[in-house]
Amino acid sequence: MTIEELKNLIETKNVPSEMLVFVCKKDRFLAEQYIREIGKVRNLTIQYTDSVQESGLFGVVNDGNLYVVFCKEFSGETVDNYIIVCEKTDYKDAVVFPELEKWQVEDYVNTVCDGASKEVLSKLVNNKDLFSLESDVEKICIFDKVVRKSLSEEFLSQNAFSSICSVDAFDFIKAVQNRDMKAISGMYWKYERDPMSFVGLMCNQFRNMVNVGLQKNPTEANTGLKSNQIYAIIKVCEKYSKEQIYKIFRFLYSVDEKLKTGKLPSDGLFDYLLVKVLSL
Repeated sequence: MTIEELKNLIETKNVPSEMLVFVCKKDRFLAEQYIREIGKVRNLTIQYTDSVQESGLFGVVNDGNLYVVFCKEFSGETVDNYIIVCEKTDYKDAVVFPELEKWQVEDYVNTVCDGASKEVLSKLVNNKDLFSLESDVEKICIFDKVVRKSLSEEFLSQNAFSSICSVDAFDFIKAVQNRDMKAISGMYWKYERDPMSFVGLMCNQFRNMVNVGLQKNPTEANTGLKSNQIYAIIKVCEKYSKEQIYKIFRFLYSVDEKLKTGKLPSDGLFDYLLVKVLSL
């Protein structure tokens, strides 16, 4: 199947339930857009998973979800309501996505990050490969359009994008969130240890964890997050009890409020915050 044929199926709302296999050798920007549109057209909830589950009768999984699996190579059985995104396959009807040209990437970034600083977006596109750019795009998109310009400029000034600094602030935050002591130790001395930035980013991450944790079945509709974000957050939540998540969020929120109102001095605060979050 060609991309044009798939696009026509989406536009005419005739996307079949049969498994779709997408081949993306370098990036999956286009594939992600098609996946989201297919989910909308078929009124299915997108769920990211590690592998294809055992099918029911006649190779069908029909539980209201559209399952997406990322893998290097695919040659398994076909199961309805699955999309496989891989680099290589022997599946005859696979949709092959070509490498995007720079102007297409710029157009995509400017569209999904609408409201962000054009100068910041230009620097990100010029300095990053597409795998990394996707991560930075998500850092901006989690915020409302009205605050994206100021926040994207603030992120740039705080070295929050890995294309601009040697240690990505979000990578450090991710290491802390995952309680990965080896990664934290490796990045600690290179990381610009600003307590306000640290608390703000950590507070946002744990707010998302609380948001996802409150839902019996977290979806894009009830969390305001994209499906791949929800999947990643669920994986992180497995490292904590619900009580720990709420306790850490309440602590970070309290500190964040005190820092913003000047009720708490920032000198020497970073190390205390890091130790406290890791010990709660």
